[in-house]
Amino acid sequence: MSVLQAFGSEAVPSDYISVIEACYAPSLSHQAWAHGVLGALQAVVGPRETLGLVLVREREHIATLELSEFSNLRPPPGLTPRSTLEREQLECLRKTSGSLVPSQLFARQMPANWAAWTRQSVAEHRLDELWAAFARPTSDLRLMLLFGVTDPSAFARSQRDAYERIGIHVEAALRLRFAARERASAVVRLDGHVERMDPAALGLPKASVLVRGMRGIERAKRERDVASGERALRGWPALVEGNWSLVERTDPRGQRAYLAMLNPPVAHARRTLGEREAAILDLSSKGLSNIHVAYALGLSPSYVSSVLSATATRLGYKGRADLLRSVATHQAEPSRTVSVAELTLAERKVLELVQQGLSNYQIACARGTAERTVANQVAALMRKTGANSRRALIVMR
Repeated sequence: MSVLQAFGSEAVPSDYISVIEACYAPSLSHQAWAHGVLGALQAVVGPRETLGLVLVREREHIATLELSEFSNLRPPPGLTPRSTLEREQLECLRKTSGSLVPSQLFARQMPANWAAWTRQSVAEHRLDELWAAFARPTSDLRLMLLFGVTDPSAFARSQRDAYERIGIHVEAALRLRFAARERASAVVRLDGHVERMDPAALGLPKASVLVRGMRGIERAKRERDVASGERALRGWPALVEGNWSLVERTDPRGQRAYLAMLNPPVAHARRTLGEREAAILDLSSKGLSNIHVAYALGLSPSYVSSVLSATATRLGYKGRADLLRSVATHQAEPSRTVSVAELTLAERKVLELVQQGLSNYQIACARGTAERTVANQVAALMRKTGANSRRALIVMR
């Protein structure tokens, strides 16, 4: 289904690949880059839909607006170029890291004027909901992406999944622009030839791995014309082997190639874990599913699952759910919070058992109810909290 069907507009192809290409396109300025990314996304969702991108830099407890771009949406109060954010505004961006969050949840963490702006935007544009993706591209940058949704019945899981993946690519592209500075360690030619540009580069994947990554991206680009936009998007992971971006560039002779650039995600250093294990644990503790963690790092979901299980065992936890709850509780940036008042007594009990890592069948046995009843209660929990995966419920406070 086209994403435009989710927004109640005329149908056009869901060309998510063009959005990802815009993320990694060379631009003379950061503002031109942001304009290109939202422009590509606007072409997918339709000319009347609302979009926004806010990037804030925090240095020595002072936060300034680094970049902002809005389409059919007024900026939040106080957001002007190079403006300094108030403490409450910065805390909002700190506390709401993680996957897609509906405004009914993230507005609670906003200062009063931003929360009012959120409600006004929803009413003014007749939105059913304003969704946001929050991320931390580098240690001192905070990102907020905004998507307006007009038709909730058509905002299917596949569209939410696509927006999760787009947010992952935007975060990776911003790391390249602000941290990696596009220093290439290797050039991957379309014929499969790999040229090492930096012999001293540590951890560069094998040539066969880089070539496989390049061919996967090329296949995703071809599939956008013959397959669904969601399927093509799933074929283009953000990284290769957890640390490397493959970015297409054209040389002076007009020949296309891919540059392999070191672009590791931000992860809390943990003495007992390697960099890849720490990255997997950090992303998982923000509520991302194994599939999305794997997509963000260019790994397999089964590998992500095995790393989490091994890490839980090594650190003395009962299981993965226990590990993720502990990490989410102690980190400074919770993935999201839930208001207990919005849940029924039964839903609160089910949430407690979900957060212990129990399956629907185990919860049904513990509560003496039908497994189908539990499934419906879990679905209600996900709807009320905006969680898009069971893991997002597990790490919720």
